[in-house]
Amino acid sequence: MIDGPYTFSPNGEWVRIVEFYCPGCGRQVETEYLPPGHPLTRDTELDVDALKARIAAGEARITDEGKLEVLR
Repeated sequence: MIDGPYTFSPNGEWVRIVEFYCPGCGRQVETEYLPPGHPLTRDTELDVDALKARIAAGEARITDEGKLEVLR
């Protein structure tokens, strides 16, 4: 803890820290700093149906580590 008028902690009246974690492994995926009441941003949107189709067609696979590997 740092005593005094200034710290390295953000002011809770000005910013919210939102952390996102993988529900499967618990790894932190992303962190956002947002003003209070601001909606979550949508940086990435996955087309799961298209990914499933590429896996079914042999264009991609899921590795043993759980990562997507594009084959062609």
